[in-house]
Amino acid sequence: MTSFDPNVRRSVITSREEYLKKIDSVLRHSDIVKLSDEDMGYIFGKADVKKFVEKYGREDKITIMTMGQSGSVLYKEGKLHHQEAATFGVTVDTTGCGDAFMAGILHVVGSEGTDWTTLKKAMDFASKVSGIVATRRGADMPKIEDIEHWEG
Repeated sequence: MTSFDPNVRRSVITSREEYLKKIDSVLRHSDIVKLSDEDMGYIFGKADVKKFVEKYGREDKITIMTMGQSGSVLYKEGKLHHQEAATFGVTVDTTGCGDAFMAGILHVVGSEGTDWTTLKKAMDFASKVSGIVATRRGADMPKIEDIEHWEG
């Protein structure tokens, strides 16, 4: 299984056209693509998951768009799942939240698969992982015990 998070950093991209050429094949062939709404806006021009999926031929693959406090969406095989953002108090620092989200997704699908029940579970888990990271400074990733504490 391959995953890709384009993690667009406009300040280091010298040519949008060249950047898009470089990532085109990766977007088309990765099993899981996770991108923020800002990443999608830069790459695709707007944050529209269904149209993005159509353009890059990702109908049978997993495409996830994170949207900060607005949650996230997962699209696969014509189905769309919206996940509410998990919040655990005061947001201290959002650095690393996207990476934490992707780690949460990979943790669940890597051990349990990619059926719809598992994908919904993965989205919930990933939301919690990134929500915990937001309560900490400096992309401080939680341990499994930390996540279980917040869940329970």
